[in-house]
Amino acid sequence: EMLRSLVGSEMCIRDSGFLGHILLGLYVMLLLVVLFFTNKNLLQSLENIRITTNSYDYLVSYRNAIKKIVRTTNKIIVLIFPLAIIPIYWFVFKNTETYNNIIHEIEPLYLFLSVLGLAIILSLIGVFIYKISTKMLYGSYLHQLDALISDLDVLTTDIDYK
Repeated sequence: EMLRSLVGSEMCIRDSGFLGHILLGLYVMLLLVVLFFTNKNLLQSLENIRITTNSYDYLVSYRNAIKKIVRTTNKIIVLIFPLAIIPIYWFVFKNTETYNNIIHEIEPLYLFLSVLGLAIILSLIGVFIYKISTKMLYGSYLHQLDALISDLDVLTTDIDYK
């Protein structure tokens, strides 16, 4: 009797999609952990800038570290957006009539190309949003940093010639 009850409860869990929710949660958690450690390593490059150098070298090192963070974050977004969103869409729509119609009516190659196209579109949207938000939030500060480095570069060049 107990064995039959356990088998019945397992069927109930599997049929309710509970296991799917757990797997989706683990998948999203894994993506977030990867993002966390990647960003932690990127921010470490700011910690490694030597304060004992002159102001010009310090600012150039700081600007280079910021540019590296922005480039790496762009690459991460290109991968993470599709990797996060496409499985979530699949999980939400997998038991719907529309999903079943699409799976049975579209040839596998066209389905693959459609998912690939969706991944590329999501990547482009993610990069566009990231670039716009970075420019809005930090654009003026980065521009001032570049201007300050340029001014210091001119000053050091003038001093070298005299």
